[in-house]
Amino acid sequence: MRLWRPLTLLAGTALTRAALLTEPDFSANSGQHLPTELVADTRSPNPAAARPQQQQPAARLISDDVLALIEDTMALWDAKGISVAVVRRQPGSDAFDVETRAFGVKGRDGEPMTTDTLLPIASNSKAFTVAAAGLLVANESVPLEWTTKIHRLLPEFELQDSVAQERTCLLDMFSHRTGLPRHDAAFRSYVDDPAGFSLRTVKYLRPSVEFRDVYQYNNHMFNIGASLVGDLTATRFEDFVKENVFDAIGFTRTTYNVQEAIDNGRLSEGFWRTGESPTSEGKVYAGYVDVATHVGAGGILSSANDLALWLQTLLLNGKSPKSGKQVIPSEVLAKMSTGITVSAGSGRLPEFGPVVYGMGFMQSAYQGHQYIEHGGSLHGYRSQIIRFSLDGLGIAILTNDDSHGVYVYEAIKWRIAEELLSTPVHVDWNSRNKAVNAKRLQAAVDERNARRSSPPDAPLPDVTLEKLSATYFNPAYGKLSFKVKGDGVLRAWTDNLGGGPSMLALHHFSGNHFNASITLFELPLGESENVVVEDEVVDAEFEIVDGRVKGFGVWGGLWGAGEGVPSPKGETPREKAEIWFERVEWPWEHSLVLQNM
Repeated sequence: MRLWRPLTLLAGTALTRAALLTEPDFSANSGQHLPTELVADTRSPNPAAARPQQQQPAARLISDDVLALIEDTMALWDAKGISVAVVRRQPGSDAFDVETRAFGVKGRDGEPMTTDTLLPIASNSKAFTVAAAGLLVANESVPLEWTTKIHRLLPEFELQDSVAQERTCLLDMFSHRTGLPRHDAAFRSYVDDPAGFSLRTVKYLRPSVEFRDVYQYNNHMFNIGASLVGDLTATRFEDFVKENVFDAIGFTRTTYNVQEAIDNGRLSEGFWRTGESPTSEGKVYAGYVDVATHVGAGGILSSANDLALWLQTLLLNGKSPKSGKQVIPSEVLAKMSTGITVSAGSGRLPEFGPVVYGMGFMQSAYQGHQYIEHGGSLHGYRSQIIRFSLDGLGIAILTNDDSHGVYVYEAIKWRIAEELLSTPVHVDWNSRNKAVNAKRLQAAVDERNARRSSPPDAPLPDVTLEKLSATYFNPAYGKLSFKVKGDGVLRAWTDNLGGGPSMLALHHFSGNHFNASITLFELPLGESENVVVEDEVVDAEFEIVDGRVKGFGVWGGLWGAGEGVPSPKGETPREKAEIWFERVEWPWEHSLVLQNM
């Protein structure tokens, strides 16, 4: 019997129930939203910078000052639990000083978090997927290069952009430059072959830019990468990674198996907050997450102790710190870590440089120190893994707090780096992040209020609401069957939008244009009824020709396009749609499409 609730990825801007990575490099990409005065006021001299540089004793990579900061940060953000790993390479040696710590609780019963507790690392799984593909690239007996065209090895690989379909290679898939936006709301739970699902689905997803034009985060491509590895090795992707990466490094806990982790009591519950607003702290709930849905993009569960080994492996250019054997070829790791696409063309805060994305890693600089990192986000959990390769320093942070977890790990991560690297400045990240969070909450209120306001004397739709009450279908996003009640709102219940119970409610705005309210529900652990996880509003418009309803289109960010990428332009709802739902008679022949997905 499954004890976890199946949750999945949703689009970055409109829906966030379990986005694998809402903002890949939060601090470096969010600074433009902070007032100049606040940025200046949150910078202070680092006392360590004025002292002669000397390393702390091996057992004290996490100082008393950092321990106090961790406790204060957890209290400030009401974080339930975190685990931390810090490693530092000893000068002129392959040996490391290592410290792992755990704080808070792993679940509602108050059991303490430990450094062996498993938590989803979410998008930090991507590096393992790229490494698995890199092992095949380095194997001369396998017909795979970084530039091999994917459709030649996976004939099922199809994209709507014919240029992208013909030319996409691993470099494009793993550096987010195929032209596809996130389309996370198309993910499903309870799919027998999650990686294969992405492979079969991407041909139905509309691109938002041309091939290789813009960096746009996309999780489906990493699932397809997992499919490729499985096909070329004639084995389950998870088994290949376990044997050739996990076991070869010396991990003792890391796994893709959620149910096993629950059964053996190692998995932390994930906490998330609903109802948070500028005037309310909201309410915190707990649950588990189905990482299997995201096998290549975010399917790994790991612990602080295992991630300490992973950090050492990265800093040793792919060698296991336990055996000394080369697990990941150094040239593969170098390729993964080298920038291919530009995520942020300039440093948006005074501490940062531009951000470039390689394959499963991104690179920038903090106070003059080059770093390579990635973040991860799944419903109830956050993760961050960062290494300063030139300084021999690595930091990993896992937390079971979804809503505020990014703020927690940013404050802790940068303070540890500031102390151990003796940077010139200490930054008060908690004060900065409080401002960011307040602005985020207010923006959500303002957007919802603005979109729900119907203009006076708004014209009615071209047909009655009863005629709009029908079944609509998109091969990637599934079936929606609307019904209308006395309140004049069209409602469709579905498990397709994000892989869990959801409701799409269409509130009339003007003419054939509706405000589309998408409400996501979840049954938390210990609760008897579903609660609202998220309630977002986008735009929907029906296409009606000569009194016949053709379908409706949705836009306003549901597809999760890259920063600055607008919704499609056009004259008709179909042309303007990020996602187009065709009106159908149900049941019909395309029900076979759903059965095969």
